[in-house]
Amino acid sequence: MARYRATVNAPISITEAFDHLARFDSTAEWDPGVSAAEMPW
Repeated sequence: MARYRATVNAPISITEAFDHLARFDSTAEWDPGVSAAEMPW
């Protein structure tokens, strides 16, 4: 199994970055393959 590792410099904390990426409704902002996403509630 291949393993990849990368470093990304961001102007926010790792906690803020994780919280943003963990929200499904933010997927369209960072994944070019997604045109829209929304939370089910």
